[in-house]
Amino acid sequence: MKNKVIWLCSILLVLVGVIVGINITNADSVTSFLSTSATILGGFVTVVAFAWAFISYTDWQKTQKNSEYEAIIELGKSSQMLLTSTTNLFKVMVVIGYQFEEMTDLEHKLRDGKISHSVSMFEKSYERYSDARASTSFLDSKSCTINDYENLDEFIAVVVDWFWMFRYQTVKTAMVLGEKVDKGTALHCGVVIPDEQMELMSSIGLGTTVAPYQFHRALSDNIDLLIKDLLHKVATN
Repeated sequence: MKNKVIWLCSILLVLVGVIVGINITNADSVTSFLSTSATILGGFVTVVAFAWAFISYTDWQKTQKNSEYEAIIELGKSSQMLLTSTTNLFKVMVVIGYQFEEMTDLEHKLRDGKISHSVSMFEKSYERYSDARASTSFLDSKSCTINDYENLDEFIAVVVDWFWMFRYQTVKTAMVLGEKVDKGTALHCGVVIPDEQMELMSSIGLGTTVAPYQFHRALSDNIDLLIKDLLHKVATN
């Protein structure tokens, strides 16, 4: 587009030169003609400059919007990875006492390996989330407000809290009734939801106890809603 503007200005200058050359023989009207030509040319240049500025501003806005969209997509991916690593740790760490005592040496080693993998995955995911979140702060123009992003931050903080509760086993284990199966209801190893988490967890459809699959499904759905809300605001604002 910028090249087109340069070509247009060049053509205008050539045309003015041609017109001046044609009329230069009429000495009495040269001064008046040049003045008129300059006025016309100035008007053209002003219009072209305005169009150029408008197009540049529009391109800048599109760049900002695209950058915010990409950052939100990355926030969604890293949020889900944080949740997945937390759920994986949930499955490994929450073992009923008698089951833990009956585990073989090989099973303990496998369990330790899964714990290390979950921690590594969590740390990488949190770094990705932090980087994506920082990129939104550097944008000069945003469709979403600071409060919109902080709502996501607060929910991710809950996921992080759960991760460390599982890591240091500060939650009580419990047997949790799960989905219906052919011969009744499945029974899962789960945890009792702590009092400080009860209000939030109940607001997303969980009871007093929760199994890993219930935990992941409820929190994943809520993350999806938050990300979709951010993307909707970028698309419509």
